[in-house]
Amino acid sequence: MTQTIFTKKLSALATTLAAVALLTGTSQAATDTVGTSPWGADDEIGRLNLITGESRAAVLSHIKGDQVYDLSVEYFIGMPSWQTAGDPHYHL
Repeated sequence: MTQTIFTKKLSALATTLAAVALLTGTSQAATDTVGTSPWGADDEIGRLNLITGESRAAVLSHIKGDQVYDLSVEYFIGMPSWQTAGDPHYHL
């Protein structure tokens, strides 16, 4: 029940945001400015540059091998999406 209410509210929010973007005649991309990367003009990965062999080893040292985490996303008919805002459609 709660999931259905959340889904409806999220869908309504996405529709409202898309309508505002259409009425104002601007998109988020048109109003954003891009800063200068501290890693140079040709940088494509941003803060991922901070990941080093040492930082990976530090994170992996905290992992126990006896737990499994499900990181999947369940897609379902009627799932809220940002398609009205321009995101591509997904197909089941």
